[in-house]
Parts: sequence; C-alpha cells; structure tokens
Amino acid sequence: MANSKMIQQCVFMTSLDEREFAGALLAARPSVRFIDMLQQPDTNQPKYRCRIDECGGAHVTIVDSSIVSEDYFHKNYVRDHPSGKGWIYALVGSGLVSLLRSRAADFLQGSILNGELRASIPTG
Repeated sequence: MANSKMIQQCVFMTSLDEREFAGALLAARPSVRFIDMLQQPDTNQPKYRCRIDECGGAHVTIVDSSIVSEDYFHKNYVRDHPSGKGWIYALVGSGLVSLLRSRAADFLQGSILNGELRASIPTG
C-alpha cells in the first residue's frame, strides 16, 4: 500500500462560491457526487447527491463515483455509529474529499468563519 499524506486547505466560501466550486468540479469530473452528513439521523446509509446544494449540513463529503461507487462506499467506508444510532463513514480516502463548510460568525455581523477542505493524497 502506498503512503499518503493529508492535505488541509482553509477556505472561506459563501453559498454562491460553493455552488461555483461544485460546478467547476462537475465540469471537470461529471462523476463527482456529494454526501450530506446532516441526513445521518434520517437514513440507514448515506446517499450520493448530484448537487452540493442538496446538502444542508455543515459537513459534505465530495466523492468521485468513478473511483468509489455508492455500493463500494457503503460496503467499505460506512459503519454503524458506536452509540447504536445512525452511522459514521470515512471522511477522506481514495476518491474522497472532505468539505467543512464556512458558516456565519454569530459574534460579528456580516462575517464568516473559515471552512476546510481535506484530502488524502499519495506521497512520492
């Protein structure tokens, strides 16, 4: 197995920036899909979404479905939550990118808190 390293990038994106970012990803890789962590209590498994604006939660996983099919993702990356309620899944790995969304700062009107993109990439 190849070694890898975690890359983290701080981002500040409004919802418009996010839609444009997702559009650029989809233009480059039409196989990109999105997983909404917010759906966790309502479904027995995470579902791939075709648009990032279908995801309402603070955390979105971006998946290249040509590398990680939805069935493969469920089989290899999703586990029951230790509490017995819901599920958890891998946030990064081959074909996955984690997006922690920017959000409004409640302590300073008109400002946003940073978000973060994370990906694991092969070294060497």
